[in-house]
Amino acid sequence: MRFLAAVLLCASLAAAQTTQDLLNFLHDLPNSPVDVRTQPQQLQSLLRPLQTASPDDVRTILTTIRPFTREGAAVNVQHAAVSVVLFIALTREDGATLIADHLDVLEACLNFTRIQLDEGFIVMASYLRPAAPPEVVPMLLRLADRPDITDTRKANALGIALQLNQQSVRLRRPDALDQILQRITSYINERHSASSKILLLDAIPQTRNRGPVSPRMIDILASALIHREPAVRARAVHNLAQLGPDEVHKQSAMIERLRTQDPSSEVRAEADLALRLTTSQQLQH
Repeated sequence: MRFLAAVLLCASLAAAQTTQDLLNFLHDLPNSPVDVRTQPQQLQSLLRPLQTASPDDVRTILTTIRPFTREGAAVNVQHAAVSVVLFIALTREDGATLIADHLDVLEACLNFTRIQLDEGFIVMASYLRPAAPPEVVPMLLRLADRPDITDTRKANALGIALQLNQQSVRLRRPDALDQILQRITSYINERHSASSKILLLDAIPQTRNRGPVSPRMIDILASALIHREPAVRARAVHNLAQLGPDEVHKQSAMIERLRTQDPSSEVRAEADLALRLTTSQQLQH
C-alpha cells in the first residue's frame, strides 16, 4: 500500500518537467545508478506531466516501458513500469482507453513476481475512467486464482470483477459472468475468512449502479442464507433487503425461519429488520 500511495502522491507535486524529461529518464534508467525503489523522488516528479500530456505522448511513454516488462528485466525498471502504468490509470480521465492499447504492458506488470502489485491493480481496475476495458475482468480472475494473495484481496478482486462485468456485458463479454459467479460461489463455500466473504456479498447490490442485477447473483445471496457462518448469513439477509422487498418476499419463508430459529442474535435481528422493512414498503405501495 505504501508503494501505491507514493505513486498517487506525485500527482500533487509541483514540477516543471515535460514528458520528454520522463522519456529521457526512462531511456537512461536501465544503465543508471538511480534506484527508483529507494530514490523515488525523481521519477515521481517526472510523472506529473502525464496528467495533462497528449494521448500520443502517453502512448509513447507506454511503448517505451514495454521492454521493462519483459521476463528477466531488472526489478528497478520493473518498479518504474508499474509506477507509470498506475499513474496513468489513476489520474487520467482517458486512462482506460490508453491502457486498453497496452494491455500486454498491464498484464506483464501484474505478473511481476518481485513486486506485489495485486492491491494496486485491484484499486486501479475499479478507478479506470471512463470504464475499465473488458479484458481487465479476466485479469482480475487470474489474480484471484493466485495462491499468494490474501483472502481479502482475492475477495476484492472477485467483487470488482463482478461490478466491472456489468460494463463488460455491454462490451460483448457475456461469458465473463459465468466465470465470476462460479468463482464467487466456490469462494463462499471454501474455508476463507468470513470478513472476505462479506466483501463479496456486499458487491452484489453494488452492481445496481452499473446495470440490472442478474438472478444468478441473487441466487448466491439466497444460498448464503444457510451458510455455516452466522456473519455470512446475516449479511446475506441484509443484502437481499438492499435489493428491495420483492427479493425479500421471494425468500420470506427462509428469512422468517432465521428470524425465529437462528442461534445467532445478529442473524435474527437482520431477518426481523428485513421482514419489517418489506412489510412497511409493501403497505406504502
